Amino acid sequence: RSEMADDDRVDPRITALAAREQAAMREAMPAAVLKGMGGGRGGGGDPPASWEEMVERSAEGARKTQEALEAAGVAETWEELQEGKWQPLIDSLSEGLEVTEHSCAGPDGNTVPLCMIRPEGATGRIPCAYYIHAGGMMMMSMRQGIFQAWGRLIARQGIAAVLVDFRNSLSGHDSVPEVAQYPAGLNDCFAGLEWLNANREELRITDQICVTGDSGGGNLCIAVALKAMRAGRLDLLPS
Repeated sequence: RSEMADDDRVDPRITALAAREQAAMREAMPAAVLKGMGGGRGGGGDPPASWEEMVERSAEGARKTQEALEAAGVAETWEELQEGKWQPLIDSLSEGLEVTEHSCAGPDGNTVPLCMIRPEGATGRIPCAYYIHAGGMMMMSMRQGIFQAWGRLIARQGIAAVLVDFRNSLSGHDSVPEVAQYPAGLNDCFAGLEWLNANREELRITDQICVTGDSGGGNLCIAVALKAMRAGRLDLLPS
């Protein structure tokens, strides 16, 4: 973040926000815990010899970080720093919106969770944005505050937002604990899009469906479109 402060391409508001978050973390967390978090994903030593070893190292690093947080008595503080900061924004954006949870069958006997956010009282069918979250296709979840807030911002534009959770390639989470190599995550996103189209009437959405995402999720958007084209299913992307 020190490089960010010297980079005039970065919006000063983003630089200031990053600095405030870093200062809050230093104030709230013991220095020894923060220092130990560098290995939170199992870094250091020889590179992993396989994907399985990389996943194992990641899980071990996460476990050690959690143990350090609990031993220092700051596990709840860490969770608040990571996710609690989003709750006031989520609460303020939720007024006038309807949030429903759904799921569909995945391609490998797994379950694909989905979250739909739409304006309350919207009459008739409305367009929909199918949102794929960031995380390099290897971590994070649609349940995290930043993505829940973004889904609400989309829905406040008068359309429906459907967020999808898929199998990450490195670390699982409460919503989808399974970890699987690519293209498992892509196939989950594609299954969710098929489900969305098959249930348009029940979900009260039109065939104007936009597949959108950011970072790794943006990459998956492109991959979903290519998969639809190769499968002869461009009808899933009529808009």
